[in-house]
Amino acid sequence: MTSAPARPAAPTPDVRTRVKVKRRNAFALGIVVLILAVGGAVALVNAVRATTSVLVVARPIAQGHVITAEDLRSTTLNADAKIPTILASAKASTVGRKVTTTLPAGSILSPDELTDTVTPASGQAVVGVTVTPAQMPSEQLVPGDKIRVVDTPGDNGAANTPTTTGAGSSSPAAAGTPAASAATVIGTRSLTETGQVSVDVLVNTSDAASLAARVSTKHVAIVLDSRER
Repeated sequence: MTSAPARPAAPTPDVRTRVKVKRRNAFALGIVVLILAVGGAVALVNAVRATTSVLVVARPIAQGHVITAEDLRSTTLNADAKIPTILASAKASTVGRKVTTTLPAGSILSPDELTDTVTPASGQAVVGVTVTPAQMPSEQLVPGDKIRVVDTPGDNGAANTPTTTGAGSSSPAAAGTPAASAATVIGTRSLTETGQVSVDVLVNTSDAASLAARVSTKHVAIVLDSRER
């Protein structure tokens, strides 16, 4: 006759107590983890929702354009975005200012793209110089660049009357030296229909007529002077 297998001994009260304590601790830890997870999710959602209303260009704006209310609209942007912006609440003070560069529709307006300076100022004039890419540097011209508009030989191989202009005066240049006018770039525009580039330059009023007449001959070239200041 075989004996029945022995039953495992029942856990003692101390063992049962320790098991219950471990279960309670695990449950409490789970609750803490859940609370932290929920809190983190809430904080993340709040961070995403932290937005601000900024000004955006509603339609293409050319360089030098005076902004009107119709040129602007507002959009929401993450408050943590690391880009310069203008608050939508500043729309009234933005209208009437000039843009310093051409802006496409939908671009976020930046304070650096606005100016209150009137161009041309008293004693100055703006002359348009249209040239082919071969008549200007391959280096992109930007507003503020100091340049010289230099006469080049005409169809007969001779340059225009040699004079050098700039700083509000005109004076004869050395024999054989082509005429040149000092100017400051205020804007450029590509003429896709002709492949040429139109460069608006700022000169003294006393030099404007002479430069415009020389540019009309189409025998000029643009020289970019040093950008060191």
